Amino acid sequence: MGIIEFFCLVAGVIAGILATAGYGVLSLSPADFRISRRCFWAAGLLFLGIGIVWGITTVEPAWVRIPAVGVIGLIAAIGLSEGLRWISGRESASLTFPAATPIPAVPLVQPTPSPIVEPPILPPASAPIVAVPVAPSPEVIPESSIPKVPVKPPRIFVEPHVTPEFLVGLYEGNTFLWAETRLKQYIGKWLPVSGPLGEVIGGQPFVGDRIPAIATLGTPTGPSVLMIFRGEWIDRVALIAKGQHIYVHGKIKTVERNKVELVDP
Repeated sequence: MGIIEFFCLVAGVIAGILATAGYGVLSLSPADFRISRRCFWAAGLLFLGIGIVWGITTVEPAWVRIPAVGVIGLIAAIGLSEGLRWISGRESASLTFPAATPIPAVPLVQPTPSPIVEPPILPPASAPIVAVPVAPSPEVIPESSIPKVPVKPPRIFVEPHVTPEFLVGLYEGNTFLWAETRLKQYIGKWLPVSGPLGEVIGGQPFVGDRIPAIATLGTPTGPSVLMIFRGEWIDRVALIAKGQHIYVHGKIKTVERNKVELVDP
């Protein structure tokens, strides 16, 4: 066995291990979809690399090498795209949110009106004076014992120059560590976006609650913008037609190389 054959064998085994690992991390609780995508990317590139190395080093004529390398590249592209689409479907289906905890109702105590006590009529001096009892005042509930509705924290918006294109652009020409370190300052802040409404999935009843609705902006260029609606917003977004221009404020949850995810819009 030559060096090239040994390299192809080792690369094929590693590609299989990476694809298996990418499938296996989805069975964890919670599933790590980012690591799964990276494993599928690495497996697809390794499989494509095997075909390229074989095409360069083989002694077969060009009319054999070129179609063979093309078929290998086509298989790698189809397998990688289908694998990534399958992971995205699993990620969308796993987005469930617990039902909101209802605020306990505080019974209102109606004060009992005090009876009107008329002044007693003094009998003659020989008769004893009878004292009329007065009803006690009703008990007043102190204000501190009544639970108050929690106040939502104020919304902190990003700077005007921060857009989805700016956020995903931090990955261009930089390492993942550099980009993710810079992106930490924007996670949790509010980002305004606008554009035509794309596809909307989810929103069905599930175990006494509703699955969040996931909507996208239908912009033909630029990064994908995912917006997760829940609660009363599901009914509102259901009334919007596809392609209608919308303006949304969403809290930044995650930023990837080609995707921005917003929650609580």
